[in-house]
Amino acid sequence: MLKPVKRKNSPFYVARGTINGKQIERSTGIPVTARLSDARTECQRIEAEIRASQADPFSEERLTVNMAVTL
Repeated sequence: MLKPVKRKNSPFYVARGTINGKQIERSTGIPVTARLSDARTECQRIEAEIRASQADPFSEERLTVNMAVTL
């Protein structure tokens, strides 16, 4: 689960935590002067994005033999 954390000497929150055993630290782009609830919402969005990309590696268009030959 990702949580908003303020990094030292930075005016922004970062999303920090682990997802499926991998450590994640990504900027939320939300300044500390903004609401903490906005940073929490951004953490949830980032987490959902990461989980969706890990859930189905074949969700993108699959490469066919014909496509590979023409590349």
